[in-house]
Amino acid sequence: MIMLESVYILGAVATFVVSLSTFIGDQSTPKTHGMSWLILLEATLFWPIVLPFACLERLLS
Repeated sequence: MIMLESVYILGAVATFVVSLSTFIGDQSTPKTHGMSWLILLEATLFWPIVLPFACLERLLS
């Protein structure tokens, strides 16, 4: 069970770092917009669902 938790936390941290760097680099979104931070938090928490869709979207574009 500890291994599963470790994998989840590692994936969440990796997703957060990539999402945060993308968010910080995006000049079109204000950094004080609360909804943007909420989406970043949700993407981090639900990374097993969000990450495959994000990769698929990136591959198709």
